[in-house]
Amino acid sequence: MKVAAVPVRRLGRFHLLRELGRGAQAQVWLAHDPRLDREVALKLLDPAADADAVSLWLHEARAVSRLTHPHIVPVFEADEHDGQSYLVFEFVDGPTLSEARRQRPRLPAREAVTLLLGVLDALAAAHEQGIVHRDLKPSNILLGPDGRARVMDFGIAARTAQGDGRIVGTAGYMSPEAARGEAPVPAMDVFAAGVVLGELLNGAPLMRETDPMRAIKRVQGEDLVLPATAKVDETLRGIVQRALARDVLTRYDSARALHAALSAWLNPGSSVDSKDGGSHATLEFLLRRMRHKTDFPALSDAVVRIQRLATSDTESLKSLTDEILRDVALTNKLLRMVNTAHYTAVAGGGISTVSRAVALVGFAGIRNMALSVLLLEHMGDKAHAAQLKEEFLRALMAGTLAGDMSPLARESEEAFLAAMFQNLGRLLTEYYFPEEAVQIRQQVAHADTAVSREAAARQVLGIGLQDLGAGVARAWGLPDTLQRALRVPEGDVPTHAVPAGVERLRWLGRGANALTSAMLANDGEAQTAALHAAADLYGPALGLPARQIVASTLESRTRLAQMVSAMGLQVARGAPARRLLEATLPLGSAEKTIVEPRPAPEPRAALSRGLAGLPHWPPTPCD
Repeated sequence: MKVAAVPVRRLGRFHLLRELGRGAQAQVWLAHDPRLDREVALKLLDPAADADAVSLWLHEARAVSRLTHPHIVPVFEADEHDGQSYLVFEFVDGPTLSEARRQRPRLPAREAVTLLLGVLDALAAAHEQGIVHRDLKPSNILLGPDGRARVMDFGIAARTAQGDGRIVGTAGYMSPEAARGEAPVPAMDVFAAGVVLGELLNGAPLMRETDPMRAIKRVQGEDLVLPATAKVDETLRGIVQRALARDVLTRYDSARALHAALSAWLNPGSSVDSKDGGSHATLEFLLRRMRHKTDFPALSDAVVRIQRLATSDTESLKSLTDEILRDVALTNKLLRMVNTAHYTAVAGGGISTVSRAVALVGFAGIRNMALSVLLLEHMGDKAHAAQLKEEFLRALMAGTLAGDMSPLARESEEAFLAAMFQNLGRLLTEYYFPEEAVQIRQQVAHADTAVSREAAARQVLGIGLQDLGAGVARAWGLPDTLQRALRVPEGDVPTHAVPAGVERLRWLGRGANALTSAMLANDGEAQTAALHAAADLYGPALGLPARQIVASTLESRTRLAQMVSAMGLQVARGAPARRLLEATLPLGSAEKTIVEPRPAPEPRAALSRGLAGLPHWPPTPCD
């Protein structure tokens, strides 16, 4: 960093050698500390700053001075002399990342990720002390002679949960919630880290905006996107986009989580904890195999787009409708599904427009239906259609039942996906790796439990079914909450009610899948007995009476039968999957038929009519 020399000045015991830089409220000088005989960086606060600003600045600086980490520029002192407030930092003889990028605007992906891992280590250390940086950007990252990234300038850092409504940070790196003046949380730094990584990969800012106030407004209403010109693979692109998610619940929930995702990408051969997706090398190998099937990329793209549109606070009804209209089969099936007896009874008649369907079912409900249909549409292999149907109906029944056992609408929507996607690994294996699926079934033929199936999958595939499902869910950018919820909890079923949150979603999923398995494995009176036994076991954990669980199971079976009919899915007589659709009698008895729902209106016309007068979500509430 080359600056012009100035006459020697003093501040207390410090000799000021030369100015290193200046900002709106402070100057930074290279200084000599004769007491310890070392060069330091001295940051001088503008003398014109008011007393409150000085007090807050010094208070937070003293808090940050307790941080010691190889990737944080340490604060040695925070004091004042003759009315001049100052901070004493370690002097790092190297450029800022902002200065270094003038020579190399774009870094190779592996180099950029390696650099950011150090930054994330620093942020995680600060977050563990309850400190949020709030102004992470390239000019606040120093590169030492060894190339190590060092985060500096915690001058506006704040303790978590201490919000005063002020908008703090730098436009272009500020998260949407920071732009709204919300209390500082670690997710703000995660967003800024995602912006920094995106810029390193792209070679240019992700948001080109010269007006800071306009940039602050735009980040609240627009998604930052890593341009297609950035040459990165699908996995890394997904990681960056998730770090840049406007919705805090969709974004990585911590610097550690983003660090883990980038580490797994950087070192695919390393062994990681099963909670982070098992063997990354094996997962990547299986993902490559799946991508060779022409439908998997299309399925992935559709899932990502529908999930993003359905969970956005600002996307319009038209955007979601246009996405659905891209697939005529999906359009037909969705309209038929919302015209089954379950929904028309609530609506008081047929549902002929999308506006009415969304008002009745909600964006999340439409998303759940769409994802269900997408899984079915992209898994139509005739060679082993019966087994695929059984796995699909298992997942759909579990999701429907978990939703029905949830009293709150938001939890019901999340429980549906959690329970359904607890079967994602089984579904993917059955479709994309049918030979391995047969081997897994053969190994568990006499003792098909969740534990034995996971062990068999690890032996056959090299990875557990849950790890496979979690890895694909992560590649699809599904929210953290859902990714955690799709992991089946281990151990004995709790004898007390599990509180609301991810753990309850996990137990709802496990319970719904256990009830589904009981239906699939039994007929007649044996099925009834198995359902009651499962309800007795899971009732205390879910805080529900056993009789209510059984009643929900029977109601969910009726709803599933209606949805299956609406999808046009045919299940052969005598197939085990029929046990999920109708009350069964001993084998050989006459079976009931499924009543077709009333015809749905012509889909494209109905969708078009439903758009009128509804430019933006949410619509007026409709009970």
